[in-house]
Amino acid sequence: RCRRVDLALNGLRIMLKQRSGANITNALPRNQQRPLPNEVGAWTAAINACGKSGRTDTALRLFRTMQSFGVKPNAVTCGCLSDCLLKSEPMRISETLEVLRYMKSEGLVPSEVMYTSLMDTATKVAVIENTNLRVTKDGLHVQVVEKTTDSSSTDKGISPNTTKAIVLYTELMRCLIQDETTRVYDKSLRGEPNDGHPNMLLKVFLVFQEMKKSGLKPDIACYNSLLRACAKAGDIELAQDVLRRIDDDGLQPNRATWREAIKAAKNAKRSDFADDVWNTGTSYREKRNVNSRDVSN
Repeated sequence: RCRRVDLALNGLRIMLKQRSGANITNALPRNQQRPLPNEVGAWTAAINACGKSGRTDTALRLFRTMQSFGVKPNAVTCGCLSDCLLKSEPMRISETLEVLRYMKSEGLVPSEVMYTSLMDTATKVAVIENTNLRVTKDGLHVQVVEKTTDSSSTDKGISPNTTKAIVLYTELMRCLIQDETTRVYDKSLRGEPNDGHPNMLLKVFLVFQEMKKSGLKPDIACYNSLLRACAKAGDIELAQDVLRRIDDDGLQPNRATWREAIKAAKNAKRSDFADDVWNTGTSYREKRNVNSRDVSN
């Protein structure tokens, strides 16, 4: 990876000129043109160099621009960008969530380094939010985490009032849970199992345990992510435990809760558990309707 910003950006410019020359007889828009071999590598090198030199806005702009050129960022690209976003002052949590959601949509699985970095960052953010920690540098108060809210969280089943730490934990769990048809592994990683379910389930629950250890109270979106992991792995026992935790925490299950529980029963080929979930969900909905009528009266 090139750490010289000028060299990395010049290399990217040269590559784009070569691409223009290769497609000069092609009238297609640039996002429909065929990328050059290893073009994603040139973009990644430029993003990494900008991030290492503190030019975070430029790195983020390159990440968005390369997609308009029809070049899809890979797991390495996302890892480089998230690293510089989380090391900036203040930490750019909203943009990091944007990267995680892109990875989820493209079936990209975080590398071990990115996974560990996100876990550590979420824990730090949780400590800051729980204790209202004030950080000083050279005698002046320093803003550690950005103040802007994540406006897209409401589209993902997450309350806009949820703390940034919980949103970051939840999105990391969602990013780890991928459909087998879309999952893309980093082949440079060693020891990646052919069946990703056990490794995936372990990592998702480790994220959840770390969140609880940080003193945060999980919301229903967190538990739904756990149920989704259980459904992918077909683990009925863990799914039942998650449903019990939801009840113990006094949270209200939603449609996603029952849907993922039914999927877990389907993948485990347990019709008895599916019947139990269906009956429980139906009775819960009837009880909620009765309570709402009583309140209105």
